[in-house]
Amino acid sequence: MRKILDTYTSSLASRVRMATAQRPLKQSKGRDTEGIKLTLYDYEASPWCRIVREQMTFLGLNVLIKPCPRQTLFTEGAFNEHSRFRKEAFDQCKFNGHGTQFQFPVLVDETKVDDKKVITESREIVKHLWREYGTHITESRPKGDVILNSSRLPFFARFAFLSFPSVLRPFPRCGLLQTPSSIGPQQKPLKLLGAEGCPHARLIREVLSTLEIEYESIPTMYPGEYRLTDPNNNFDSDSWEEATNYLWKSYQKDRTPTWFARIPHPNLGRSGNFFSAAARAASAGKGSFVPDEIFCKKNVSN
Repeated sequence: MRKILDTYTSSLASRVRMATAQRPLKQSKGRDTEGIKLTLYDYEASPWCRIVREQMTFLGLNVLIKPCPRQTLFTEGAFNEHSRFRKEAFDQCKFNGHGTQFQFPVLVDETKVDDKKVITESREIVKHLWREYGTHITESRPKGDVILNSSRLPFFARFAFLSFPSVLRPFPRCGLLQTPSSIGPQQKPLKLLGAEGCPHARLIREVLSTLEIEYESIPTMYPGEYRLTDPNNNFDSDSWEEATNYLWKSYQKDRTPTWFARIPHPNLGRSGNFFSAAARAASAGKGSFVPDEIFCKKNVSN
C-alpha cells in the first residue's frame, strides 16, 4: 500500500510541475564542465530549493548536495550538534558579509580559483547559474517552466504550484525532517543519476535528505532514467524501492528524532514555524520566481 501511495503521489507531484526538469536542455559543443565545483545546501521538501534543482537540471550541472532537513517543527532555522550540515551551511552564510541571514537553499560556487561565491536567495542563485553556466544552452526553455516560474501567473498560483509537491509528500520521511543516521566522517558521497522532475529519483532524494546523506546529483539526458550508487559499500541499483530500502537499512540510526523539541539556537535571522515562513513568502511575492532576464534570454533554436 505504501509503495503505491509513494509512486502515485510522486508522479502526481511531477505532473503538477507540468513534467518540467525531466532532462538537461541541449547545448553547443565545446562546453567544459570538468572544472565546475558547486555545492548546494538544501532539503528536498523546500519549494525554493526545488526551483534551484530544476534549473540545475536544465543546465546539466553536476552538484554536490549536502542535505539540511529541519530538526524541529517549532523554531525555523534551529539546529543543534546532531545536524550534520546545518552548522556548516550557517558558517557559509556568514561568508563574505552575509551576516546571520540563514535560509535555504545555499549555493557555494568554488569553480573559479580564489573567487569563492556564497549565494543564499533562490532567485539570485538561479540568476548566477544561468549567467555563469547558461551561455552554451541552445534549446529554448520549456513552455511549462516559463508558465510556472514567470509572472504569467499571479503569485498565489505560482506559489501553489511550487509548493504542491511538498503538500503531496508532507511526511517527515519525505525529506522534510531529520531522521538520525549513522554516517562515518570519511564516507564518500553517494551518486544519484536522475533529473529533478523524475518521480522515482524524487523518492530516493527524499531518503537521502531525511538521513542527511551527502551525494552528487548528476542530471541525465534520458527522461525517467535514474540510478543510485554507493561507492562505500559497492551498491548500485536502478530500482527506487531497492535503493530506498538499502538507504534505510544501511544508514538509519536508532535514536529518537527531535521533531517536536524546542532546540535552543543563536540568532539565525529567522524565527517562527512553517506557516509563518509561508506568510513571509506570500507577502514578498513580487515578480517571477526565475529572474526575468533569463526568460528573455534569446536561445538559438535547434
